[in-house]
Amino acid sequence: ENTLETAPAVTQSAEELALRAAAESGDAQAQYDLALALVRPIPPHFGPVKEGAEAAELLEKSAGQGNADAAFLLGYICQYATGVTKDVGKSVTWLTRAADAGHVPAMITLAATYRTGDGVMKNKIKARDLYAKAAEKGNNNARTALATMYMEGDGVHKDGKMALAWFKRAVKDGHAPAMLGMGNLYAKSDLGVQNGPKAVYWTHQAVAHGYAPAVYSLGLLYRDGVGTVAPDAYRAYLWLRLTYELSALSQVSAQMPGKTPETENGEAELPYWLENAERVLTPDQRKKAEAEMAAWLKKGPPAPPAKEPQ
Repeated sequence: ENTLETAPAVTQSAEELALRAAAESGDAQAQYDLALALVRPIPPHFGPVKEGAEAAELLEKSAGQGNADAAFLLGYICQYATGVTKDVGKSVTWLTRAADAGHVPAMITLAATYRTGDGVMKNKIKARDLYAKAAEKGNNNARTALATMYMEGDGVHKDGKMALAWFKRAVKDGHAPAMLGMGNLYAKSDLGVQNGPKAVYWTHQAVAHGYAPAVYSLGLLYRDGVGTVAPDAYRAYLWLRLTYELSALSQVSAQMPGKTPETENGEAELPYWLENAERVLTPDQRKKAEAEMAAWLKKGPPAPPAKEPQ
């Protein structure tokens, strides 16, 4: 005898029922909390969205009552099509409302939108001003972005001193991306702040603080030399080799140039930047490097100097 199997009914807890009842009665916080539950996981992590359309409706009601968190989240999901159709115009409207209310993540998201021109006309001045507001509120991502704009002359006049000031404020809080940024700044020769030892020191600090992209950057500093730091082929190979080894264990390879395919026998080809670094070593240096790399992978790479060089 054939029987029709039906999916079990989804039961809601008393807490969930109470939250939905409060949201339906017009409670702005309950509307936001319910929407948040519907769209989890939320930024900065992406994942499957449960009920994007319902969440957007709830967020719009909550944001309309002045909830800046709801305005931000609504702007975010409209910008990045998280469960809803991408709508940059609507996104900018709600992100602006949240930013005007002092919501720092909204300031940063809106700044990035104007900086890249993602669906809107690029406006680097607006981006700079928004990053500056978020930076003054203590956000280190904004401080680092603002410093980078001054370092690169991205929509503003290049200003090494201004870039250094903002990087330093973020570095003081232990922000690893700012450490790498400061290393990059000290490596530049056109901003009046070049200092090779400081470039190596701060890039190495970023490595010590777990910021994987800095490993590759440190290898390049040793490969090319910077300021008074002469090229060092052996150290360059070690740090570039570590970059390669890390890429096999994590997603770092997605951030590194020359991501390598496999050969016909299934072995990974060495990326060009590592091949070139290895080619200049003597056989004895290669043997020594292999032993040193094995120790690094087991115990970790050497720590940076305790004191910042002058």
